[in-house]
Amino acid sequence: MSEFWLCFNCCIAEQPQPKRRRRIDRSMIGEPTNFVHTSHMGAGDMFGDRMNSVIDHSVTWLTNNITQITLSSLKYL
Repeated sequence: MSEFWLCFNCCIAEQPQPKRRRRIDRSMIGEPTNFVHTSHMGAGDMFGDRMNSVIDHSVTWLTNNITQITLSSLKYL
C-alpha cells in the first residue's frame, strides 16, 4: 500500500498575526490635567489611630503583667 497526500491550500486560511499593543515609554506620558490632591494613603495610614491604641494597650498590658509572665515561664524550666 502506498500513502497518498493531498493538500488543499484553498481551505486553510492564513492565521492573522495578533495585534500587539505599542510599548509605552515615559515620553508618551504627559503631565496630569485637572489634578486635585484630596488625600494621602500610606502604609501607616491604614490603621491610623486605632493601631496606636492597640499598641499602647499591648504595651500597658505587658508592663502590668511582666512579673506573672516571667514567673510562669520559669516554672517550665
